[in-house]
Amino acid sequence: MPNMSNDVITRQDEEKVRTKLLHKTEESEYHVACTRKGPPWWRSQRYILAYILCWCQMNIFCQRINLSVAIVCMVNHTAVSVGRHTAFNQTSPSSGLNHSDFTSDGAKNLSTQTQLLSPLSGQLSDLGLVHGRSTVADTQETCGSAYSEQIHFQEDGTFVWDKETQGVLLGAIYWSYLTVQIPGNVLVRNVKKKTIILVSLTLMTSCTILVHGAALLSQWVVFCLRLIQGGCTALAMIALYGIWSKWAPPVERTGLLTVGLSGQMLGNIMAFPVSALLCKYGFLGGWPSVFYVFGLIGLVWLVFFCLFTEDSPEHHKYITPEERSYIMGSLKETEVHKHKAKAPWLSIIKSPPFWGIVSAHVSYTWGLFLFLSTLPQYMFEVLKFDIASNGIFSMLPYIALFVTTLSSGQISDLLIKKQIMRVLLVRKLCIITSNCIPAVALVCLSFLDCHQPELAIVLLVLSVGATGFGLSGFVTNPFDIAPRFAAEIMTISNTLATIPGIITPIVVATVTKNQTREEWQIVLFLTSAIYVLGTAGFCILASADVQPWAALVQDNGQYSIDIPISPVEQNNENNVENIKENKVEMI
Repeated sequence: MPNMSNDVITRQDEEKVRTKLLHKTEESEYHVACTRKGPPWWRSQRYILAYILCWCQMNIFCQRINLSVAIVCMVNHTAVSVGRHTAFNQTSPSSGLNHSDFTSDGAKNLSTQTQLLSPLSGQLSDLGLVHGRSTVADTQETCGSAYSEQIHFQEDGTFVWDKETQGVLLGAIYWSYLTVQIPGNVLVRNVKKKTIILVSLTLMTSCTILVHGAALLSQWVVFCLRLIQGGCTALAMIALYGIWSKWAPPVERTGLLTVGLSGQMLGNIMAFPVSALLCKYGFLGGWPSVFYVFGLIGLVWLVFFCLFTEDSPEHHKYITPEERSYIMGSLKETEVHKHKAKAPWLSIIKSPPFWGIVSAHVSYTWGLFLFLSTLPQYMFEVLKFDIASNGIFSMLPYIALFVTTLSSGQISDLLIKKQIMRVLLVRKLCIITSNCIPAVALVCLSFLDCHQPELAIVLLVLSVGATGFGLSGFVTNPFDIAPRFAAEIMTISNTLATIPGIITPIVVATVTKNQTREEWQIVLFLTSAIYVLGTAGFCILASADVQPWAALVQDNGQYSIDIPISPVEQNNENNVENIKENKVEMI
């Protein structure tokens, strides 16, 4: 017995020594690897790619959401409001007016002579045809602030598109985005990512430039262009996500992904104020310039993309040999098996961690699409901002979102590298932060109106800004549970998470027909509830372990985890079990 005890102690001591030696060797190898990463980050081709893809996503989001701002100054709000109330009371004896007075011909007369709407609004108020906060008089009575002193008829545009039509146009881009996700993934797997991105962005930019002429023809022509843009967006986003499989070293993955994703926030930051200013001061009457300017920016990006990007470091013209070796070496183990891998679609769908990702993703996109599509309307209808103020204040939440998206990726990587927290805890903490803060803030926001515009803006900034932490949770979690099939997981998740993009504009249009704070309160309460449910789903179902269906089955029937590891770990046979337990932590 004593001998056995001594043997156990000896083995434990030997194991401690080996562990210390392993850590020292890993540290020395880490420092050597750092010197072989190539040029500094600002000249590194993988970071240059991240900046170009950041610009790409900025273009995509600018072209997706510019209509959300432009539609505020495209629509004749007075004619729509009058048409809505006269439809409710078509044969009012006190007014002597009926619905035919505000059919398309009558509305066109209103839209072509907007200066006539000032006296008309007073007459309609006296006749009882305009209720709530849609009249100038009510606005000035209920909101004495400087923001509410704008006369609404000055905001009126050309088109008499009711709230339902506006909701359909704003949501159209997500219809095709949803349907293209699954077939688009198959296409992207078999075609060069650069080709997919190039063709998609060319078509999307062309459609943006054509919106002006399409709107003059019919709202349904605009609808068709938005459908094309949605399909192009789906293909581009899949390719943008997949291109990192050959460019992102595992220990830099979250940081590089969030740099690229931050372009979405930059797009929001740029689109809202620029669109608003172009609406008010742009050429061709204002709103048409919105689509021409963003189309021109998209064309300039296409030139840079063609010149400075490639599908992989192996074929890049400007990359240094050191950086090429570093990237390809860090991904070597994954690339050995990845090209023959078939996506286990049924296993993915049956996996609880996958549904944890979906729950967080859907709650994130519900809030994101709600604000992308309807934030300018909320500021116009509830906070009573004019179009210029609308664009400027709509930008502020996305500045916060940009900052949190970038910082959350770096913070997450640091917590994992320093082993301060386990990967799963980091992911859950990101989702809790991104969902619970907006859930509380939106409930508070729902009780505010145009009398408290400053506090409302602060809560909006807090709500949208906090959601940036979510991208370091559900976007990177597919690489934790199935590195080989991360793109497939995100394809399905993205498909389901696109549904809110279709639903939210319709829900807002249906609930907020009278444009009152109480109606918007229903929308905000619903959004808070969805945030809470998304958090609960992720915290209960999420995992950071590679799932059995994502592991490689070897000839001897054992599982091999397909994650890049260091040469020290590969050559150290005495620590195999430690490696198996800690591989996921290295992502």
